[in-house]
Amino acid sequence: MTNSIKMKNLRFPLSIAVLMVLISCGKKNNNSKLVELSDQNCLKTITSANGGIFKIASKQANSIEFYSDGSSPISTIVFHNQKNNWHLSKYEFLAADITNNGKDDILVEIRPQENPWLGSGQIIAAGTTRTIKTPVIRDILPEYYTKKMFAMNAFSGGIIQMGAKIEPDSIKQFSIVWLNAPKQSTIYISNIRGEGSVKIPTESEFDKNYFPLVDDFFQLNKKDWPGKMHSLEELKKSSADEQNDLNAHVSLDDWDKFGGWLKGPRLKATGHFRTEKVDGKWWLVDPEGNLFWSHGIGTITLNQSTPVTDREHYFTQLPDSNKFRSFYSTRTNSPKGYYKGRSARSFNGYAWNMQKKYGDNWQSKFRDLAHKRLRSWGMNTIGGWSDPDVFNLRKTPYTETLSSNSRRIEGSEGQWYKFPDPFDNSLVKAIIDGVEKIKESANDPYCIGYFVDNEMNWGDNQYIAKAVIQSPSDQPAKQALMNYLKKKYKTISALNSTWKTNISSWNDILENRAIPTKIDEDLMAFSEVVANQYFSTIQQTLQQVAPAKLYLGCRFDFHYYPNEDTTGAWIVQIAGKYCDVVSFNRYRYAASDLIAGNVDKPIIIGEWHMGATDRGMLHFSLRYADDQKNRAEMYEYYIESCLKNPYIVGAHWFQYVDEPTLGRFDGENYNTGFLDVCDNPYPEMIEASRKAGNYIYKVRSK
Repeated sequence: MTNSIKMKNLRFPLSIAVLMVLISCGKKNNNSKLVELSDQNCLKTITSANGGIFKIASKQANSIEFYSDGSSPISTIVFHNQKNNWHLSKYEFLAADITNNGKDDILVEIRPQENPWLGSGQIIAAGTTRTIKTPVIRDILPEYYTKKMFAMNAFSGGIIQMGAKIEPDSIKQFSIVWLNAPKQSTIYISNIRGEGSVKIPTESEFDKNYFPLVDDFFQLNKKDWPGKMHSLEELKKSSADEQNDLNAHVSLDDWDKFGGWLKGPRLKATGHFRTEKVDGKWWLVDPEGNLFWSHGIGTITLNQSTPVTDREHYFTQLPDSNKFRSFYSTRTNSPKGYYKGRSARSFNGYAWNMQKKYGDNWQSKFRDLAHKRLRSWGMNTIGGWSDPDVFNLRKTPYTETLSSNSRRIEGSEGQWYKFPDPFDNSLVKAIIDGVEKIKESANDPYCIGYFVDNEMNWGDNQYIAKAVIQSPSDQPAKQALMNYLKKKYKTISALNSTWKTNISSWNDILENRAIPTKIDEDLMAFSEVVANQYFSTIQQTLQQVAPAKLYLGCRFDFHYYPNEDTTGAWIVQIAGKYCDVVSFNRYRYAASDLIAGNVDKPIIIGEWHMGATDRGMLHFSLRYADDQKNRAEMYEYYIESCLKNPYIVGAHWFQYVDEPTLGRFDGENYNTGFLDVCDNPYPEMIEASRKAGNYIYKVRSK
């Protein structure tokens, strides 16, 4: 999962309908109102394109009426403040009201600075008006604050960060984006405003009983909400209450033991999972030959630790580190955040609560309960990053994530790790060793297949070749580059003639780290050579050690592909040649537009989520929801968008349990879970998941 801002790679196609609203007129802001929409003078500098028509609304006061003919996948209104910035730091949210007079539910987003990672979306039901809002992000905080509060992506009081490094008082424009507008439809936009308030504590306020931040159950301190645990008795009672609920919702009668569709067509049974296209839609087929759509959840693990180094005073009372050493761990090198490159000691508050709640054999109960929950929740898959001790019980189908823990291309970059060198034999060894660690999975009918790697930096179609050039001379990929150029140009003089360089020998290619200009064609071609080598090596190795399992791809984090960001289109095409299923981590509100380029291959979503801050979590996650009810509503909307996409064969929520209240190793402290830190389910999410489980095969088969 990534929380980095990737605006520089965003590309809007010419077909996008864009309305440019240049705010230079109207009355001064009054109270929280940011834009005056009643003054006709404001329309003088509005432009539109490709199916968008707008005007000051006559049927609804103080509104803009926006009509779309549906020809564009994204219709956008951009509000610019020509004279000044909007000063949003005093507000908690940027908000607007949207009226949908159409016959279909729609999805609308509001994006500060036109940056989708700073924005949020909302479902507007047909015939209704609803507020759409996004939290004001505060990535730049006073120095005194960051000395007191660190190693978290969000803090008390609505202070939320996303890594954009944009001052909330420097906002010059924001957009309202209408996604996949129905043909000949209209919405009304009104009451654009700042909403709520956020106050950053002063330096002196930190010394007035500000700490500790969490209680004995590692829940947020000094705040209450429905479902918060206040005593050990409440914690144990919550277990009994959940057991009653699980016993009342055991399983679905139209599922086989794998979660496949008993009432659907019976296909060839191979004893393992495979893919097949049926009536124009891609499906997984389970070992018994039944159609299977993978509705799952990942990161089912007890490993939910939060760093305590430099932060001991954040906690009410940490258990004795000698007596309870098994709940402590040390991470030697975090890839990013406050602890980047440092050693940090952590404590596992979730596991601590588990042993209090379930007593003896609590670890075994955790594993058994995971399978029972998923079946009860209408899920049939354990997603990636989950504990082998969980999926090895062989009660629920699962996917596993392998890592190319091999030699890296030194000139490359990545938020988690550098790009693997596919010309080095260590890549093959890493895949073989990865499967060997879970060797039972190769012949296990419950194993669907393997993801290999996660959220790597692919850059544009020249990036990998540039990274190879910037690597040392002994880099195997650089040796491959030299051989590629030798084969293509035959002589150094021919190379110099094309490159406009003065390279004296082929060995100079190995020693050189400067990227020549005007060699785009070779950069693109060799990037494709490396990519083909990467995917083909993994494909062939998996066929050797686990021939019955599906190669599920590398979990691209191309969240705005294909309609807004086409940067990764080149590599999706290549992946489709080798992967049985192409995988994406897709942190959006829907996935109806997702395709594997021009390759007819199935798609699986390895990660997605949305979160809220109404139940004791400080950060909503990568996608904002107003509250748990809205979060559940968005869950169903997303799943339905996947079911209606003929390419998507599954979607796996990230993750099983909320991230730690005070942050994991890299600072993420998101409301990602179906369960909180006390191992209690969010009832709204359970209800939504059960609904989805009941209709996945009905909707998919239509």
